[in-house]
Order: sequence, then structure tokens, then C-alpha cells
Amino acid sequence: MVRRHSDSQKVKEVQQLAKEHGMFVVDKGTRYLLFRKMDVRNVCIGTRSSANGIRQFVTKCAGLTCPRKRT
Repeated sequence: MVRRHSDSQKVKEVQQLAKEHGMFVVDKGTRYLLFRKMDVRNVCIGTRSSANGIRQFVTKCAGLTCPRKRT
């Protein structure tokens, strides 16, 4: 049986993952913004419009995905 997570559950998971890697996610209603924590000021890395999109973006920025093999 496949578990289905609501968008809020996905965002909570993504926020925890981002926090572990020195970043944080801000929910602006219809947009999710990803920031990197810096000493001087926080830097916006990018935005996504869906919970799945921000999840993929955070995992990519955290370096958790394998690079694609070029043929």
C-alpha cells in the first residue's frame, strides 16, 4: 500500500531536510522560497510553486541526488 502525504506534510519534511543542510524554506501561500543561511544575510536560492517541486529542489541543492550520466 502506497502512503500519500498531504502538501503540508511534504513541506514539513522538506523544511527539516533544508535545516539539516544550512538552508530554510519559507511558505508564501502559493510559492515556496529556499534560502541559504549566511553570516551576513540570507541568500534566496530559488522558488517553486508546488510541494513536490520544492522537495526536488531542496534535495538537489543539498547534494543528495546523483548527477545524471551523460552518454
